[in-house]
Amino acid sequence: MENTTNMQQLRPFWAKDREETLQARIGKINKLNDPTTSADEILRWGKVVLFFLLGYSTLLGFFCYFKSFSKSFPIEVAFIFSCILPVAIEFGKNYCATWAIRQPFFHGFASIFASKAKTFIFAGLALIAIVTYGMSVRNSTVGAEQLSLMFSHERNAATFTPDTRVIDDQIAATQQSINENRGIKWKGTVTYQAQKSIQSQTKALTTLQAQRQESIQQQRADWEQDQTYKSDQGNNIAGLVLASGGFVELLQILFQFLRVACEKLLDNRISSSSATFQFSPNQNGQARQPNAYPTIENLVYFNRSSPSGNVQPAPPPPDNTVSQCVATVTQQNTEVAAHSLDDVLKLSEKRLRGFACNFDEKHRRNDTVHANICTILDETFEKLKLYKHLGYYPTRAQAIKFYTYITGELFKSLNERGWPYNNDVEFAQVMFDLIPKKEPAT
Repeated sequence: MENTTNMQQLRPFWAKDREETLQARIGKINKLNDPTTSADEILRWGKVVLFFLLGYSTLLGFFCYFKSFSKSFPIEVAFIFSCILPVAIEFGKNYCATWAIRQPFFHGFASIFASKAKTFIFAGLALIAIVTYGMSVRNSTVGAEQLSLMFSHERNAATFTPDTRVIDDQIAATQQSINENRGIKWKGTVTYQAQKSIQSQTKALTTLQAQRQESIQQQRADWEQDQTYKSDQGNNIAGLVLASGGFVELLQILFQFLRVACEKLLDNRISSSSATFQFSPNQNGQARQPNAYPTIENLVYFNRSSPSGNVQPAPPPPDNTVSQCVATVTQQNTEVAAHSLDDVLKLSEKRLRGFACNFDEKHRRNDTVHANICTILDETFEKLKLYKHLGYYPTRAQAIKFYTYITGELFKSLNERGWPYNNDVEFAQVMFDLIPKKEPAT
């Protein structure tokens, strides 16, 4: 025990602070599944999208560095450098920026300047995040644009080679005919017919050579037009890559802020509803001894406006209905005003039965199932207390049905599984008080 204490004291103060407070809270938040808000879904899928965006930036950085390093280093060395550098940049960017954003969200700006150590830590995280973001933005924008242009140039690079094979064959045949005619002689002189043929073929040769030159010029013009089109297309693609890289970097920082904001919102919900999200020692799968709840037998009837027990929908309560817990009551007033307590109990029982059957399912987490059940119970508990204060009661049959379910089935099951509801006694007492008492026999 003494060695463990010494080891804890020797840990760096920044690691100790993070592991014991904020890191533990973040771990609970990431496991939370709260059906009353969409923040947990946004957090979960936001991290998935952020992961793919970081992967996009990492790949761009890899290709940018590899293309440059491969010209100066051996291929193996260039590959290793190109893998390590972008991974380090994206990891440092995400990790340092996230923790730098969490500091003011969770502890406020004042905590940054509470001590020199905290100021130094925050400044270090912020500076590393800024530098790595700068390198990542450079790779995702200018670097990606240059990379796209290089690939486009390599793909479209070509030398102009005119295709004049047909005309060249005609020119060669004509030249050969001229040479043959020059060999037709009589007494050492080229014959008259041969001379006329040579003159005719010479004109044809001149025409063919002019056609060949025109063909070359036309083909060059077409080639240059095609190269211009390909160059423009490559520039457009490079511009698209440049813009995409910039927007990806912007989306990354927006998702980081959104992620931390959702974490803070869920952290506030955990803090404000400790009964729902409390991770007590008993919530470890070990059975707990059941508590004693009031029994329904031999209750005495008390006067009500409607002895039959029929309850009408509750009207909106006045502004100053409850003097204590004003914020909670005000929030619940608009929810309970339009529903009778019977409807509240029926809906609550339906939801509780739905979640309770998810325990030990293959694709379900027991802690998440327990958190969902506790959330429903807390919401119902608040409504029951409000109805009790306002003097509205359910029908006796519905009240007994719900009370029997929670005390005889739900709470018992939760206790046996080792996932108890911490306010079960208080909940049962309030529900018991709302049961219309049985009219005495006359």
